[in-house]
Amino acid sequence: MTFTPKFWSRLAILALIAAGVSAQLAWLHMVSVWALGEICGRGPALHCPWCAAAVGFAALAAMSARCGARRRIEARVRAD
Repeated sequence: MTFTPKFWSRLAILALIAAGVSAQLAWLHMVSVWALGEICGRGPALHCPWCAAAVGFAALAAMSARCGARRRIEARVRAD
Protein backbone atom coordinates (compact mmCIF):
# COMPACT_ATOMS: atom_id res chain seq x y z
CA MET A 1 0.00 0.00 0.00
CA THR A 2 1.41 3.37 -1.00
CA PHE A 3 0.73 6.35 1.21
CA THR A 4 0.32 9.65 -0.60
CA PRO A 5 1.66 13.00 0.64
CA LYS A 6 -1.96 14.02 1.27
CA PHE A 7 -2.30 11.09 3.69
CA TRP A 8 0.86 12.10 5.58
CA SER A 9 -0.21 15.73 5.83
CA ARG A 10 -3.63 14.76 7.18
CA LEU A 11 -2.03 12.34 9.63
CA ALA A 12 0.35 15.08 10.82
CA ILE A 13 -2.53 17.52 11.32
CA LEU A 14 -4.55 14.92 13.20
CA ALA A 15 -1.56 14.01 15.38
CA LEU A 16 -0.88 17.68 16.17
CA ILE A 17 -4.50 18.25 17.18
CA ALA A 18 -4.47 15.11 19.32
CA ALA A 19 -1.16 16.15 20.90
CA GLY A 20 -2.57 19.57 21.75
CA VAL A 21 -5.73 18.15 23.30
CA SER A 22 -3.79 15.51 25.19
CA ALA A 23 -1.23 18.03 26.44
CA GLN A 24 -4.05 20.29 27.65
CA LEU A 25 -5.64 17.38 29.51
CA ALA A 26 -2.27 16.46 31.03
CA TRP A 27 -1.80 20.06 32.16
CA LEU A 28 -5.29 20.14 33.71
CA HIS A 29 -4.51 16.86 35.46
CA MET A 30 -1.24 18.27 36.82
CA VAL A 31 -3.00 21.40 38.11
CA SER A 32 -5.72 19.37 39.79
CA VAL A 33 -3.12 17.10 41.41
CA TRP A 34 -1.22 20.12 42.75
CA ALA A 35 -4.47 21.75 43.92
CA LEU A 36 -5.44 18.65 45.88
CA GLY A 37 -1.94 18.21 47.30
CA GLU A 38 -1.69 14.65 45.99
CA ILE A 39 1.72 14.84 44.36
CA CYS A 40 2.81 11.29 43.72
CA GLY A 41 6.54 12.00 44.13
CA ARG A 42 7.59 10.26 40.92
CA GLY A 43 8.72 13.45 39.25
CA PRO A 44 8.46 13.36 35.46
CA ALA A 45 7.51 9.67 35.38
CA LEU A 46 4.42 8.76 33.38
CA HIS A 47 2.01 8.08 36.21
CA CYS A 48 -1.34 8.53 34.50
CA PRO A 49 -2.96 7.90 31.09
CA TRP A 50 -3.11 11.62 30.24
CA CYS A 51 0.64 12.06 30.64
CA ALA A 52 1.36 8.90 28.65
CA ALA A 53 -1.06 9.98 25.90
CA ALA A 54 0.54 13.43 25.66
CA VAL A 55 3.98 11.90 25.16
CA GLY A 56 2.65 9.31 22.69
CA PHE A 57 0.79 11.83 20.54
CA ALA A 58 3.76 14.20 20.54
CA ALA A 59 5.97 11.35 19.32
CA LEU A 60 3.41 10.45 16.63
CA ALA A 61 3.26 14.06 15.45
CA ALA A 62 7.05 14.27 15.24
CA MET A 63 7.30 10.94 13.41
CA SER A 64 4.60 11.77 10.87
CA ALA A 65 6.09 15.21 10.21
CA ARG A 66 9.53 13.67 9.68
CA CYS A 67 8.16 11.00 7.32
CA GLY A 68 6.22 13.60 5.35
CA ALA A 69 9.30 15.82 5.02
CA ARG A 70 11.39 12.86 3.86
CA ARG A 71 8.86 11.98 1.17
CA ARG A 72 8.78 15.58 -0.10
CA ILE A 73 12.59 15.60 -0.35
CA GLU A 74 12.57 12.28 -2.25
CA ALA A 75 9.96 13.64 -4.66
CA ARG A 76 12.10 16.72 -5.36
CA VAL A 77 15.18 14.62 -6.01
CA ARG A 78 13.29 12.38 -8.42
CA ALA A 79 11.88 15.39 -10.27
CA ASP A 80 15.38 16.72 -10.95
